[in-house]
Amino acid sequence: MTELFDYTAPEIEERGFGVPINMKRTLDGATVTLDRVYADQGNLVIGYSVEGGMEQSGPPKVTDDEGRTFEYVGGLGQGTDPSMTPRDEGRFSDLAFLEPSRELQVAGSHRFRLDLGPTLHRVDREGRGSEGAEDERLLFDFEVPVREMQTIQVGQTVEASGMPMTLERVENSPARTEAILCFDPPRDEEYNWVPVIPRPQISASDVFNRDSLYGLPTEKRIGCIGYDLFRSVHDQPGRHTLTVTRIEGRSPSSDDPRLMQLRETIDGPWTFEFEVPER
Repeated sequence: MTELFDYTAPEIEERGFGVPINMKRTLDGATVTLDRVYADQGNLVIGYSVEGGMEQSGPPKVTDDEGRTFEYVGGLGQGTDPSMTPRDEGRFSDLAFLEPSRELQVAGSHRFRLDLGPTLHRVDREGRGSEGAEDERLLFDFEVPVREMQTIQVGQTVEASGMPMTLERVENSPARTEAILCFDPPRDEEYNWVPVIPRPQISASDVFNRDSLYGLPTEKRIGCIGYDLFRSVHDQPGRHTLTVTRIEGRSPSSDDPRLMQLRETIDGPWTFEFEVPER
């Protein structure tokens, strides 16, 4: 699990922000461990591991004592994709990145609840799994500090192909850097319009960094979405460039934009600049 934090969220580990929890639960011979957690105003990162013949069928469910829910926005599981990492039979680790339904307040301690009951299920020798179910034995109540998240106000508007787009702000955290992009739907509002940002060229031999935080665009409000930049630039002061090469109009047949049917493309580029201040 430390490897997943080291490779996927290195700034958290380098600064010592990941809080060791080491809380264990057992169910039907399987052991589930909540290993390490990080929280700031806009992000929650949870690392956990499972041993003993269980599989995961969905993202973890997280709430807090103040009624927030947390949306899964990306992550990396060691063993959840056999093409990415080697897997020991019946054992895997997951590092989940989540976003609160409303901003957390900076605090020395904040209480959360992780529920893995609905997403973990047993697998028999033939690979058949049982349905996940509510089970109090897979509830984890824990407390960690909530750290401040850096918000960089940009407000830069660029026009391409007759369509203006605005980089409103950048939310910059050791967990992830998210650009808030705003634009009016160009024609057909029945499509989901998704900006396309080139991914960095990363060595395919680096199985952790290859898919480091492959997050999905998340709607912030009507006309504005948040888009992960694949790498946190929290500890990289100076001027940065963000380029949207095109936007794609996709039919809303799935919650995942990567699975929607492509209907139309509008070419850019829209190129923005923002400044990360010295800390």
